[in-house]
Amino acid sequence: ENPHHSLMAKITLDDNHPHLVGVCTVTPHVSAANNPQENAKTQLASAIHASSEGIIVLDTNLNIQVINKSARDITHCSADSVGSRIDACFSLFDGEALLSLERMLANTPSNDFMLDSVFWLKTTRGLDVQVALSAKPVFSEEGGLEGWIITLQHTAKASWMDKSDNDLRLD
Repeated sequence: ENPHHSLMAKITLDDNHPHLVGVCTVTPHVSAANNPQENAKTQLASAIHASSEGIIVLDTNLNIQVINKSARDITHCSADSVGSRIDACFSLFDGEALLSLERMLANTPSNDFMLDSVFWLKTTRGLDVQVALSAKPVFSEEGGLEGWIITLQHTAKASWMDKSDNDLRLD
């Protein structure tokens, strides 16, 4: 790794003759450990990728920014899906009609909106998988929409499934 250097120089007058005097020092590399904001981003990225739930982060245009391994396993999307529209990754249907997640999200961003339901998901390989899907908007401190967080879980693994009568119940 190439070290960074700091150079401090000044001109001095010695017997009315200018001289350039300087000091060059190696600047320590600024790592995540030295930068709390970068450290927090690194920890957040690690948590997303370590989660057993599928997590997909979308930008304001509903393009995939992050898709963790669990989400890739559920949807059969590849890591190359980053940058693609969410509807290119999978389709949803509620048992009667094909649904566009993009259309649902594009028309409803508000602070109190949250999609939290069970859907059938058609993967990129054409498989039908029942999933618990949650979609929540992310807003800036000023109130502007910054994107969406999508979480996915196979219904067989959903933590809120009432196993006594095999009915799915939403919290």
